[in-house]
Amino acid sequence: MDRVRAAERRVVYIANVDLVSDDAGLRKITTTLDAVDCAGRMMIIAATSFPDRVDASLTAQGFFSEQVTMTVRG
Repeated sequence: MDRVRAAERRVVYIANVDLVSDDAGLRKITTTLDAVDCAGRMMIIAATSFPDRVDASLTAQGFFSEQVTMTVRG
């Protein structure tokens, strides 16, 4: 069982990351992201419908390695 747990992959999903704009919320997210060891076993995904509203401290520090933009047309 320990071998299975060691091999598990995890995904952390942060919805509406643009809504985190106060200092306490940003500090909590950045502190948590700093503490996470993403050595190939963890993927952190943050989603927003408003990328221009995401606080720059979350994108400037390299917490997220890639940015994917998707446009939905209706």
